[in-house]
Amino acid sequence: MKKTLLAALTASLLSANSYCIDGDAGVLIDEAQNQNVSEEDLKTISELKAESIRLTEQTKQEMAASSVSNDVDERSMLIQSKKALYELKETMDPETYERLITSLTEQEKSAADSSFKSSAEDMSLYPVYIFASQAMGDSALKSLYASIAGENNVFIIFRGVLPGESLASFSKRQHELYKPEKDTENDTKTFFPPNIQINPILFRKYNVTDVPQIVIGDPEHRNGNSTCMSYTNGTDISDVCYLSRISGISNHLYLLEEARNGRHGDLGKLGEVLQIAEPDMVEEMKKRAMAYDWKKAAEKAKDNFFRDRKGVYLPTAIYKKTRYLDPTITVPEDVKDAFGKVLLPRGTMLNPLKHTLMTGKYVVFNATSKAEIQQVRDYMATHPDDEFTFMINDIYHDDSETGWNEYEKLVRTFNQRIYLMPDNLPHELGIQVTPTVISADNERYVLVLEELGKISLKQPDNGAVEQRYQYE
Repeated sequence: MKKTLLAALTASLLSANSYCIDGDAGVLIDEAQNQNVSEEDLKTISELKAESIRLTEQTKQEMAASSVSNDVDERSMLIQSKKALYELKETMDPETYERLITSLTEQEKSAADSSFKSSAEDMSLYPVYIFASQAMGDSALKSLYASIAGENNVFIIFRGVLPGESLASFSKRQHELYKPEKDTENDTKTFFPPNIQINPILFRKYNVTDVPQIVIGDPEHRNGNSTCMSYTNGTDISDVCYLSRISGISNHLYLLEEARNGRHGDLGKLGEVLQIAEPDMVEEMKKRAMAYDWKKAAEKAKDNFFRDRKGVYLPTAIYKKTRYLDPTITVPEDVKDAFGKVLLPRGTMLNPLKHTLMTGKYVVFNATSKAEIQQVRDYMATHPDDEFTFMINDIYHDDSETGWNEYEKLVRTFNQRIYLMPDNLPHELGIQVTPTVISADNERYVLVLEELGKISLKQPDNGAVEQRYQYE
C-alpha cells in the first residue's frame, strides 16, 4: 500500500511543482508523513521535489517560447495523473484520495483558463459559418444579425432564396432586418452590416441538412484536432475540415468557448432544428438551364434583332456638299495617372489628328434605301484605290422579315462586313445626312465630310472649317 501511495504522491508532486503550484508540494509531503512513509521514501520525495523545481524553471522558459503547445502538454499530463490516481483509488485512504484528486482538478482548471486566454486571439483565424434559413423567422434572424455585426470572420450562410423570390427582394428583405432603427428622423447611427452569403456549396461541403447550425471551419488545416471529411465535386475530391460544430442554436460565442475549452468535433444537437425553406440555388439554376430552350431563344433573339432595334434617323442628302470639321476637344477635367500626376490639365485643347494618322474612308448610309445603296456603289466605283468601312443606321425589313436576309444580301453586294453605326456617332462627328463619306485631311488636321446628294451645290468657300467641339 505504501508503494502505491508513494507512486501516486510522487506523480502528483511532480505535476504540482512542474506547473508552479508550490503550496501543494508541502501539503503532499505532510500527507506522506501522516501516512507513516519511511525516511528513505521521504528522502526520495524530497529529491523529486528538488528536481521538479528545476523542471519548473525549464517549463517556464519553454512556455514563454510556445505557450499554446505547453498549455496542451500541461493539461494532458494532469489528465494522465488523474487517471493514474483513479486506478489507485481502492488502495488509498479516502480522505487522501479526495485531497489529491481535488488538487489535480484545480490545476487542470487553471491550465484550461490559461489555454483559453492564450488561444483567444487564435480563434479569430477560423471562419465561423452560421447556417440559416428564412424558416427561422424574422425575429430570430434579426437577433442573429445583431449578434454578429462587425465580426469579420463570422458568416451567415443561406442555401438560396425562397421559391418565387428574386435575389433583389431577398437582399431588400434581409436589409430591412439588419438595418439599425433610428430614434428620430435626423438620427443616424454607425453600424456594421453582418456578413450574409448565399452559398449552397458550403451547405453541401459540411453536409448541413437542417438549421440553425454553427460550424467553425478549418480550411487551412491549422488544428490537428480538426475533423476532416471528403467532398466530391464532379471529378474533384477534396478534404473539408472543421474544428467544432453544433446544431439547434445560433449563438456562435457558445461554440467558440467550447472550442477554446478543447471540445472539438460534432457536439451534437443543443436545441430545436428546422427544415431549410430555400431550395439549393445551384440545383435550381441547373433545372432552369436544363428546361430552357437555348436554341429557340437564340433564334428568337436573332429574328427580333433588327425588328426591335431603333436606329438613329438621319435625313437623305439632297445636295452634294463637302464640309470640314475641326475634331479638337477640350479636356473637361484633369487627366491623372495612377500616382496622381496630372497628364492633361483641365481646359487642354486636343486634336487627335495631330497625334494619329487617319487612313481610309468611313461611309455612313441608310440600308433601307435602295437609292442610297446604289449611290455608295457608284462612289466606290469612282474611288477604286480607297479602303472603305461601311456603317448603316438601319436596314430594310417588314413584319414578315427578320432583316438578316437583307443584311446577308448587303454583305454580298459590298463583298465585306457591314457595321451598325453607334448611336452617338452622328453627334460626335457632326454627321447630318446620309450617305456621308468621312475621311481626314492629315495636313490640315481636319475631318472631311462628303455628303453624297443628287444635286450639286456651289460652295464659295470650301476651306471653311466647323469648330463644332472646340468649346464643348
